[in-house]
Amino acid sequence: MTEFPLLRLPLVALKECLKIMNPLELLNLSMCSTKVSKLIKLGGTSSLEVSYLFLGSDTKQIEIGTSRSIYRFEFPASHTIPVFISQRTADFLVAVSQKPEKASFSWNGSSLELVDYILDTFNCPIHSISSGSIYPYSSLVELTNWVLTRQSTIGEMSVTTRNLDGEGFKEILDKLTVTEHLDVLSKLNPDFQYTFKKFPRSIYFDSPYWMNLEQLLASDCKSITLSNSFFTNSNLDAYFEKWKNGDYPNLKSLRIASDRLDDSAGIAGVAPPVRVENNPEMVIR
Repeated sequence: MTEFPLLRLPLVALKECLKIMNPLELLNLSMCSTKVSKLIKLGGTSSLEVSYLFLGSDTKQIEIGTSRSIYRFEFPASHTIPVFISQRTADFLVAVSQKPEKASFSWNGSSLELVDYILDTFNCPIHSISSGSIYPYSSLVELTNWVLTRQSTIGEMSVTTRNLDGEGFKEILDKLTVTEHLDVLSKLNPDFQYTFKKFPRSIYFDSPYWMNLEQLLASDCKSITLSNSFFTNSNLDAYFEKWKNGDYPNLKSLRIASDRLDDSAGIAGVAPPVRVENNPEMVIR
């Protein structure tokens, strides 16, 4: 077996060697010694996107995203953790048609301990967290409190927890600022109210009965998706009037579903039916 004196390289050469290694290779290398683990961040790992997903009572995933691929560590596992490597396409999406490559990583601790180790070794923040529908509210609080011990902002958060406590969720949103994308698929009580100090760039809310016209008009998101809402034609008229006046320069996508929308009445001066330009047979509701 050929040996390579990696630690004897000049600093500039060492950095270049670390930069061409993928996250799994860097993690395996970091396990050699404490001295080596402290050198890993020289490979420019601070830009990696690390996500922690709690999908069920025993199912957890850690993802490390690069510009070319996603490395997914799956729990529960024994000492040897399966790692699935998916390649990204040119538009930064996962190429679902390709079967993920399978590898493994040796780790004796819990999934959360591994996330801590990855963040410390790579010197990068946690990018996103996600909770599954059977994830208890108490565990969501525990997870967000753990994030807050490391940072006060996060790129993305997805919440599908059942029986979500409204007051507790307000406290989470007050403490942890979501900057890029927020999914709230949990059903909150209709009397729940929350005013965002700063909206994320993108929001997706299911059954947002608590979101009123004033909040919609105050949003400055790039993408808005609201399913099963209470918005009416007149509400959307008011929103589009502000949009036509240039109040929402960042808006790229708006999707609102509501049983209170009247298909026979126009919105923003557009009378139904609205047809697709290149396919007149297709009607947009």
